[in-house]
Amino acid sequence: MKETDTNKTMRLADKVALITGGAQGIGAAIATRMAEEGARVAIADLQTGGELERDLTSRGYEAITVPLDVASEQSVNEAFAEVERRLGPVDTLVNNAGTGTPVALIVDTNPDEWDRTMRINLTGAFMCTKRALQSMIPRNTGTILNISSNVGKRGVPLRSAYSSSKWAMCGLTQTAALEVAKHGIRVNALLPGNVDTPHLAEVVKLHADAEGKTFEAYTEMLKSLSPMDRYVDLDEIAKVAVFLTCDDSSAMTGQLINVTGGWIMH
Repeated sequence: MKETDTNKTMRLADKVALITGGAQGIGAAIATRMAEEGARVAIADLQTGGELERDLTSRGYEAITVPLDVASEQSVNEAFAEVERRLGPVDTLVNNAGTGTPVALIVDTNPDEWDRTMRINLTGAFMCTKRALQSMIPRNTGTILNISSNVGKRGVPLRSAYSSSKWAMCGLTQTAALEVAKHGIRVNALLPGNVDTPHLAEVVKLHADAEGKTFEAYTEMLKSLSPMDRYVDLDEIAKVAVFLTCDDSSAMTGQLINVTGGWIMH
């Protein structure tokens, strides 16, 4: 634990947190905030350059990087085994890894692209959840946080695969919450609005091209959908993620929490 934090209450002190897709974007913001709250962080990602790990360890936090392809059950099992060997059993799992493509009408969507989206966004979360629960259930403790999306509560043109996978993640969240509550394990979902990340910029460009709009015009349109008239900040997502995985939310499970700047209110 960082020396300057010794007088601060660490809400995730000594917890082992595994964040899938943790090397960039929302995952990196969550990993950083959890490390600052005392967690021993495993950054699990296809990108294994270790930049975030080096940044966190240079600041006195405990962090490791492990290779993970959530679409592969073998990779999931190997990643968890490495984390358990180096840090200990996983106390907190954040299912964040995902893909936002394809951007296409249903009639133009390639079934292989549909399957790939489902494999990464939904089956990957399922396999990581299954593997985490195999360790959490015997210990009667643990938290799981699924990063769904605002489109997990609404349809959106050109995003049938992505939206369907995020709706299904909400169903996975509530089913898991019901199954493991008796073991003292909580499972919730966080549904971000539009967050300013390179991934969103990629998707915005695809939408703008498909709809014959400029990137700038489409960006302003997205911002205007929120009553706050802006994107959500990465740290605003990360702070809620910490809340949902620490004891401050001890009576919450099976919840689908919007962090959308007021865009989604149900």
